[in-house]
Amino acid sequence: MLALHILLWFIFYFLPAGLAFVLIRFFSERGSMFRAFLVHGALVFSIFLTQYLLYSEGKYFPWHIHLYSVMLFALALITTPFIVGRFSIFYIFSAFVQELTMLSMAFYLMPTLSFWLAVIFIVPVYAFSHFTHKERWQARLWATSVWGILSIALFSYQKDILLNTALHAIFGAVLIYYGIIYVKSDFSIARSQKYLNE
Repeated sequence: MLALHILLWFIFYFLPAGLAFVLIRFFSERGSMFRAFLVHGALVFSIFLTQYLLYSEGKYFPWHIHLYSVMLFALALITTPFIVGRFSIFYIFSAFVQELTMLSMAFYLMPTLSFWLAVIFIVPVYAFSHFTHKERWQARLWATSVWGILSIALFSYQKDILLNTALHAIFGAVLIYYGIIYVKSDFSIARSQKYLNE
């Protein structure tokens, strides 16, 4: 059973992330929007496969939503435009897709694996997938690794994907603004600020 879970993790989680990373390197001359569509296409593919796997085994992904998570999500919708400008809606969508990818597989693994073993299988792939540039890689590794662990722990306790998405969007937007997650040119922070001032 453990070997089967690891095999399915490799096919449904590791391979889509690895393929997206290789394609980004191969198409490195293409624009950031193209790379974003490529990455999120791989993530959605992983989500589809993992959610189908959960459904086929009778393990239904929890979609619990609390009032406080709705309020926090509304706060993310309000605040992120002031941090990353017109790209905020896309980034909130990206946060949701990233969280659902990571947590779908974690939810699949954790009945068989312990929390920390699930973290070992999930978080390094999540952190490594943010290595799209060399600048400030140490801070990016630390931030994504810590958030990956906290995200899985929070979801294990609350089972609220909206809460994870809202926190991911707010704190991620701050890290984007300071050039830790992406270089500023990728999200065009300067142009976004100009857009907000128009």
